[in-house]
Amino acid sequence: MDSFRTQALTPVGRSFWGFSTPEGMFFNCERMKMKKDIYQDVTNKIVNEIESGALPWVKEWSGFSGLPENAITGRQYNGINTLILWLMGGELGFSSHRWCTYKQAREANGFVRKGEKSIPVVFYKPLTRDVENASGELEEKSIPMMRVFNVFNLDQIDGFTDKTAAETIENLPTIDDFINMTGVRIVPGSPAFVPSMNWVHMPPMDKFESFTGYYATLFHELIHWSGHKTRFDRDMSSRFGEAGYAMEELVAELGAAFLCAKFGVTGEVRHAGYIEHWLKVLKDDNKAIFKAAAEASKAVEYLMRSAED
Repeated sequence: MDSFRTQALTPVGRSFWGFSTPEGMFFNCERMKMKKDIYQDVTNKIVNEIESGALPWVKEWSGFSGLPENAITGRQYNGINTLILWLMGGELGFSSHRWCTYKQAREANGFVRKGEKSIPVVFYKPLTRDVENASGELEEKSIPMMRVFNVFNLDQIDGFTDKTAAETIENLPTIDDFINMTGVRIVPGSPAFVPSMNWVHMPPMDKFESFTGYYATLFHELIHWSGHKTRFDRDMSSRFGEAGYAMEELVAELGAAFLCAKFGVTGEVRHAGYIEHWLKVLKDDNKAIFKAAAEASKAVEYLMRSAED
């Protein structure tokens, strides 16, 4: 491919995905069905949204940041959890982008209102075990194990002792400073990342209908840029219409949405030409959206670190 265009214990109960998820539950071999369920249920939900024309990552951001965050730690959720909380928060009409577990709410003097349902989010924790290698010897191998936590939106909680706004605001550079500090080389041309040259083509800002459209497009190409062989070395050998191409475009689309939310950019990041291919990828592999969201978050974190160095 030459370029990419553009109560001290949490109660066990039913979540919005329709299966019981005790907080902190680890999935093991005996719980594989539940693990399969969350992959399939999340994928089905996102596929339904895409087919209805309402992409979960196309949002109008309010406030300083549109990224969901933990109301106690202030840490922003990432990967698939961002999509889950965006999707469910929008569907249920929540005004807050802040979430916490039942236990965290109680520790902050909050009470989850009777009848409120939790939203399950996932966390991967490495499990070390001895595995036999090709030589027949045992060696330690780290295997990611999925863990599920139930969270509630602050709109579902009464009496919560909130942090002050000053404690939760993230100090960010300006968008132009951020882009300059990543080290990306931008040359004139139609929007594209060119792997063979390791640079990004972008037309002038005045060629876009709005400055937010310009930045949303540039964020998309920046995510592609992060996948170069000298950085994350993502697969960029596929052609349009192939699963690998659709997957890389999905990573770029999600990463651009995460950056738009972080910087408060309201530009449209949807690329309608890829939707049919995304749907095929998601329907063929119920882990694809989890993988794409994880890669997108890794790319965003890499770019943010580059801007800090």
